[in-house]
Amino acid sequence: MWIYKNRAKDFWTLVLLGGVAVIASYLLQATFLTSAFLFLGLPCIYLLFKTKPKKKEAFAAVVVFGILYCFLMDYLAELNGAWAWKDSQLLFPHRILGVVSADAIIWTSLWVLLLVLFYEHMLEHDRRDVVSKKVWYVAGLGLVFIGIVLGLQLVAPAYLHITYSYFVLGLGTIPPFIYLLYARPFLLPKLLKAAVYFVPLYLIYEIVGRSLGQWDFPGQYVGLIQIDSITFPLEEFIFWILLSSMIVLGGYELFIDDGK
Repeated sequence: MWIYKNRAKDFWTLVLLGGVAVIASYLLQATFLTSAFLFLGLPCIYLLFKTKPKKKEAFAAVVVFGILYCFLMDYLAELNGAWAWKDSQLLFPHRILGVVSADAIIWTSLWVLLLVLFYEHMLEHDRRDVVSKKVWYVAGLGLVFIGIVLGLQLVAPAYLHITYSYFVLGLGTIPPFIYLLYARPFLLPKLLKAAVYFVPLYLIYEIVGRSLGQWDFPGQYVGLIQIDSITFPLEEFIFWILLSSMIVLGGYELFIDDGK
């Protein structure tokens, strides 16, 4: 087994919780945040119960990646229709800056928290809770990007209109990931091990969310994937389902954890 023997029970418990999330989502006809709690929140609660989390590092990861960078990504994505939520699916339909829902930020925060908790509990040895000073560089860069985007929205909004926006935004996450693999190639096996859990989880979550109408894809895409009556963009499969767990955890290791 690729995880430590004393973690096997926890792994299969998380798999079981995924099955519970599927059943409960359909029984409840769950809206967006309800399913977010079932698919992401319940595993977070379980892992918080089972392990002593690195509170400082987890908090830094949620703030930098789950809020700062995901706000930037979601702002550009929703502005261009890469993905969208109906107001009926949202607990907080009011949009931040007229674009981003608080529901989306709650979702991304839970998403990043689960990634970090799983990675630290299942795959890490080091229990030191020390946030790398590199976090200030990546956080500062994120704030600069947000400032540029909001400035352009005020003075030259046409520059923010992106054709095939999901593909372009997803492609923008690849160079940092390639740099990570070049600078820390020994991290790849751990990242792949994490993906063994997250890729099936995200695929099932995608099917459930789409079948319940929790989100839509109204934009332009390089291709579509169809599973029975469910369709979603090829970009969603590549950048979120396949790669996002490794990209975020790679950034976590490089800029927040110890890079080992």
